[in-house]
Amino acid sequence: YGARFGERFELVHALDEPFAGASSGAQCVARFSFAEQQTNMLATMATAVQTLLAVRSHAPSHVECMQLLFVVSDGRTFPERAAVRRWVREAHDKRILVVFIIVDSAQESILDVKAVTYDVTGAVQMTSYMDQFPFPNYILLREVNALPDVLSSALRDWFELSKQNAL
Repeated sequence: YGARFGERFELVHALDEPFAGASSGAQCVARFSFAEQQTNMLATMATAVQTLLAVRSHAPSHVECMQLLFVVSDGRTFPERAAVRRWVREAHDKRILVVFIIVDSAQESILDVKAVTYDVTGAVQMTSYMDQFPFPNYILLREVNALPDVLSSALRDWFELSKQNAL
């Protein structure tokens, strides 16, 4: 599946639709703008996991499935981090590996972002935003042109992991 998300989740290309020629790819890519002002990551994760599980339900029952979900975003501002983290755990429990690709910038790196947390006494603490990031498997992508290489490398790693888990 190919999907875009922001304030809402939109399916761009279904797995059961033919991907015929360069025009299909161009049409998909044209639908991605990266101009959303907000991201509803909770709805995105819920919809993506449910969609992948629905696809899996059509597989023969004797086939053990492991799925891979790439999320490409700037990774910022998830007010519902705990709920998103639950969906990431749910995906893991259902054998869906979620890999978050953070499109980052050297000038305003997500690694420099601080988050406010509270300790057990209620005192305010400043921590790294990434310490609270709800996705344990993430790739920091500073050069967008490297995305194809990063995706292919992640796919190779996933195939290796799938092979190891099948033993």
